[in-house]
Amino acid sequence: MTSVRLMWLGLGLLVSAFASDVEGVFRIPTYGYSIRIPEGLKGTYAPAPAPLHGVRIALNDSGSAFLWVDGGYNSAEQSLSEMLDDVVNSAAEKGSIETKTRSKTRLGTLFAESITVRYKPAGAPEPEIREEVIALRNMTRGPAIVYTIGMISPADKAPMNRKLLDAVARSFHLEPFPK
Repeated sequence: MTSVRLMWLGLGLLVSAFASDVEGVFRIPTYGYSIRIPEGLKGTYAPAPAPLHGVRIALNDSGSAFLWVDGGYNSAEQSLSEMLDDVVNSAAEKGSIETKTRSKTRLGTLFAESITVRYKPAGAPEPEIREEVIALRNMTRGPAIVYTIGMISPADKAPMNRKLLDAVARSFHLEPFPK
């Protein structure tokens, strides 16, 4: 699952020339959810024919701070604990971990877990914060759907950016699937 999430994070640069912007409520019917993009911000997603899993929301002009929202099938059948471990491992690959904190929470009506990792990327002057809220939606047939709302931010901007992450997480709503 990490490779899928990391691929999504990297897509921001790849699709920027072809990306579509969205403001306000953003619905992803294929994965049965919607979120509200905070006022004054725009979400970016890859247009068709790329599959629509979620949206990336830039929090600064340099691209060093952003939120992302993603929905996709848990085809690897990972547990929430394994997904949270993947977040820590991904941060560790970038540099040295300073702190990590896990907590139980909710994403809409779903049980969720969150992780916050403070790490210092190799060669970077300042630490970064990576925070993810992950929930699983069990399906009657097939694999569960994984929902992720995440943030990467310079540590000094993280408290302000976390408020935006929390606003997006509070706006998360399960939607009916198309028939």
